[in-house]
Amino acid sequence: MNLLAKVLVTIGSSASIGFGIWHFFVPRAWKWYSYIDANATELVVAIRAMNVFFSLSLVLFGIVNLLLIFGA
Repeated sequence: MNLLAKVLVTIGSSASIGFGIWHFFVPRAWKWYSYIDANATELVVAIRAMNVFFSLSLVLFGIVNLLLIFGA
C-alpha cells in the first residue's frame, strides 16, 4: 500500500477513534436523560446500551483498521 493510502487511512481511523471516544461523553454533555421520564428505566438502559455499543464500535473498528494497515 502506498504512503498516501496509509496517511488517508490513518486520518480516517483517527477520526473514527476520536469520534467514538467523544461519543461516550455525549449523553452527559447534552443531558440526554433529562428529556426522558424518570419512570422509563428500560428506555434509559436501552439508550445507554446503544450509545455504548456505537461508541465502542467506532473505537474498535478504528483500531482494527490501523492494525490491518500497519500489520501488527
